[in-house]
Amino acid sequence: MTQFQRCHFAILSIGFLIYFSLACGGGGESEEGQDLNENNENFHVQYSLKTEMAGQQFIVTKDTGLGLIRLDPPGGSYAPGAVVTVTARPSMLSSFDGWSGDLDGATNPTTITMNGNRSIAATFSRPAIGENQVTLDYIIDGPGGGSITLDPPGGIYNYETSVTFTAHASSDSAFSHWGGGSVDHPVYGTDQSKIFNLVDNPMFLVAYFEKSESVSSFNAHGNTNEHQKPLPWMGGEVFVRFDQLNAFMAFNAPGINCMLMPHQTDNKLIAQWNGMVETHDHDTSEEGFETTADGGNIYTRIWIESKNEARIIVRYRSAPVNFSGQLAHAQLGQVAPYGPGDHVDEWFTIFPDGTYTREVKVWSPVAALSVPYTDDRIETFFFETQEFLFNNMGLEGERYLSDDLHINALNLVKMDGSYGVFGYDPYPVTQFEWQDLRSAFAPFENANMVIINTKSLLRPYTIGRGHPTDSWVSCYPNEAAPEAPHHIFNEWPVGDILGEGYIGGGLGHMVVTGGNNSWFKQEGTSVTKIYLSGYVKHTTDALNADYVKDIGRSWLTPPQLMETSTTPAEVYGYDMAQKSYLVDFANVTDTSSVVFNLDASETSPMVNPAILINNWGAAAPSIVYNDVVLTPSVDFTFGYYLTLDVKDGRVWKDVLIVWIKQNAKSPVTIKVTGSD
Repeated sequence: MTQFQRCHFAILSIGFLIYFSLACGGGGESEEGQDLNENNENFHVQYSLKTEMAGQQFIVTKDTGLGLIRLDPPGGSYAPGAVVTVTARPSMLSSFDGWSGDLDGATNPTTITMNGNRSIAATFSRPAIGENQVTLDYIIDGPGGGSITLDPPGGIYNYETSVTFTAHASSDSAFSHWGGGSVDHPVYGTDQSKIFNLVDNPMFLVAYFEKSESVSSFNAHGNTNEHQKPLPWMGGEVFVRFDQLNAFMAFNAPGINCMLMPHQTDNKLIAQWNGMVETHDHDTSEEGFETTADGGNIYTRIWIESKNEARIIVRYRSAPVNFSGQLAHAQLGQVAPYGPGDHVDEWFTIFPDGTYTREVKVWSPVAALSVPYTDDRIETFFFETQEFLFNNMGLEGERYLSDDLHINALNLVKMDGSYGVFGYDPYPVTQFEWQDLRSAFAPFENANMVIINTKSLLRPYTIGRGHPTDSWVSCYPNEAAPEAPHHIFNEWPVGDILGEGYIGGGLGHMVVTGGNNSWFKQEGTSVTKIYLSGYVKHTTDALNADYVKDIGRSWLTPPQLMETSTTPAEVYGYDMAQKSYLVDFANVTDTSSVVFNLDASETSPMVNPAILINNWGAAAPSIVYNDVVLTPSVDFTFGYYLTLDVKDGRVWKDVLIVWIKQNAKSPVTIKVTGSD
């Protein structure tokens, strides 16, 4: 083995070549608010990834270099002649070896002038390590500044070493969150010090520092580039914090987003793992195909698409593969827009109170024949079966899942407000048969709302569209379980070793499903599901269920918004995917008296509504609610988009979004005015 092993490295990915392709863009405007002129005089940044593998696909190898590239100004659109500062950030154990492509030499940082399309690459190397040794490596990232200390120091350790890892922010910055991890242990969290028991797998971490003022706000941190390839098994590629709650979200590559809430006794974060897409294709493989199996992040991309004080949109793009790397249904040909086989687009539309919609669109050659995950799925495996899982729990620190979850683990809630509480010791399911799964949760097997009873003052919930007879919730037990009371929990990887691997949980495989009428959309080349999730501040089981029932009704049977003033604003209706009312001000000439009526009721309550107003302009809004003037940033928040893709066939430009922190079960009036 040579003293140094060199490798090419992709953006936040070990063992890949980093390419930044700065490609010419077309006309129009970007949702982020950056103007592109219609004569194609600007260059639009696009990061195309051309990878060279160096090491194994599914793990972070011991001897490869680690680093990333950052641009200033950050990725987006650059005018002709713009000068962009390019910085290579090697990990603590790595060295930056030089540039290639449209840059050469090893000056770091350096600049590149945007007078055409550009591609650049960086190479990093790291010293080889000995047998029975393991690395704990890190990168410092983010707009803020800081440093890291390790105790014991060094970064290269013998197996079984315990290392304390601490972040220190500089005077004008604040520590935001951890990212990174390994194949067994994605890392996330906000505590400044963490302890790792290095068994035999190398670990890498990303310590993200922000400017002080942005850490406590409703904000998203992390990747903003849709072409950036995450590190393998990257925790916290995007991190969202809620200033109205002591809660967070972490988007991990591949395949999982987490709702994070502090444990009520030790404040360590409990993770509710939410979702993946799974299918089967027995003509190709007897293995299942999952988005979480894309361990090398060949297809996985996670990025912040837009953010303002009223709303954040996080995008997740992926593909279900088996653990051999094969795509599902690839032999059946291409489906627009991504190529042969199945591909997945997801939109997470997130609001300041911690609620968010998750719209999951699966592109597939057999979309027209597909069925959701149902109890007759064995007979339909040769069709496209999309399983939308709620893998409910993860863990932070060396603890069992039962340390973070009450024995009475689940509240299942129906639209009429009735609920049932179900525990895991004893567990109601005794046989792994679909009818047993359904009957075990009777009479709530058709509930479309689930509350997870974590040992936190916040409890995560998820709501599906549901159907009173065809939809059902299933939670199935583990096939190879450790000792009781952990016997119903899956461990992944399978094994009862604290500190190595995280515990998922058979209890968490919760499916809100049914017949084809449970699709949100079923089109010729795609099928779409949609969910609403959030947090309930724990009081009692009955009050928790009542709160979530109102949230479900406000989303599934929303009150009607009507204009009652003489101003000719057009109300398009309610968009479930965006959890927002859609309004057009194209013909409004006087916005001083635009008044809406929202016919809230017991069956159609109003809970923190959002309104998207097309053709609004740039005026700052004022809100009068039932003749009371609301206070900005307290009672409502707002933001702007130059353009917006609402997917309704209309052109959305100069868009205002308003999020109003008010609840009602009787009709209300909302007056929106604008001032320059």
